Amino acid sequence: MQSMLLHLVATERDRASEGVRRQAVILLATLAAMAALFLSAGTTYRPDFLSAFARLPEIAGYLLLFSGYIAWSLIRLVLLIGRYVELTDRRWLQRGLRTLQAGAGFGVAWAAHKVVAATTVFLTGVSYPGAELLAVVPPRRPSSWSPWDWCCRPAHLPSPDGCRRCGDGNGIERWAGSGRRCHR
Repeated sequence: MQSMLLHLVATERDRASEGVRRQAVILLATLAAMAALFLSAGTTYRPDFLSAFARLPEIAGYLLLFSGYIAWSLIRLVLLIGRYVELTDRRWLQRGLRTLQAGAGFGVAWAAHKVVAATTVFLTGVSYPGAELLAVVPPRRPSSWSPWDWCCRPAHLPSPDGCRRCGDGNGIERWAGSGRRCHR
């Protein structure tokens, strides 16, 4: 999306292409550094990844690179959207882009929170109250579960492992195996 916006708002084609290349190089360098840091840390899966591992220098660096790239990328998106909104006179497009811009702004706030949380754990060894709110990885699903089962399988059809979907009365549906109650 950023590449497209760069080409739409740039005054010169060469300048837009240079921006896209620069962004690709930064992305690849960040991914390579993150992979090296993560693989050198020797961690295992934990839902509380930040509080469990952010005191390790490799993981602190990994989290800072990850959050920093996300923040940088979303800040660029916010600025590009702002420039493109000024170029269009289509009202609904402007509203949609402003909504997207607000969402990207929330993403920047999330990334800043992640930087503060990771830095806090690295420096003090403990996370501050509320740091886990936006920093916890959801637990893994069983290996037989697939996203298709959750969002696309009609409720009356059984899943591959014999489970059925059931609601809890609040609009939240969960899988329950044959003869078992809904997972709560």
